[in-house]
Amino acid sequence: MSRRFHSTDILLLILALFFPPLTAFFKRGFGTDLLINLLLTILGFLPGLLHAWYLVFEHPYETRGYVEIRG
Repeated sequence: MSRRFHSTDILLLILALFFPPLTAFFKRGFGTDLLINLLLTILGFLPGLLHAWYLVFEHPYETRGYVEIRG
């Protein structure tokens, strides 16, 4: 099974390279995931980066409610 990524997810993966907590905030909002990511980033950049990427892969962009238009 292949997973397709939305352009928003790709931009969040790139953003995570510079500031992982911002990616966690955009993906999950202000909550537990953001606090975990902040702590991981303070402990070391790589754990924060991996957690941000995990959030993007685990919670892909949802297009529910929208109809895809094919030309």
